[in-house]
Amino acid sequence: MAGDEEGAAELSRVVLESARATLGETHPLTLSCKAALAGDQRTLRRGQEATKLENEALQQLSDTLGPQHPHTLSVRRRERPYWDFEPLTT
Repeated sequence: MAGDEEGAAELSRVVLESARATLGETHPLTLSCKAALAGDQRTLRRGQEATKLENEALQQLSDTLGPQHPHTLSVRRRERPYWDFEPLTT
């Protein structure tokens, strides 16, 4: 399946900036947005930016939720985060 990968990456970037402004840099949903953008960058073969974003998200998720939290492990496996608006437990 082919899609608008550039458009998806731009949308992910806008969503990340909105999450940062609204929820803060280390909110779990903000970090999920960062991991999603990393995946989009990897799809576009922008490995350096993808790796930087992914590493930041992993470190921040580990600090915020813990290294063994399901969200942290999911990002470590490079699975696209799901959007969940229920409270996240540590």
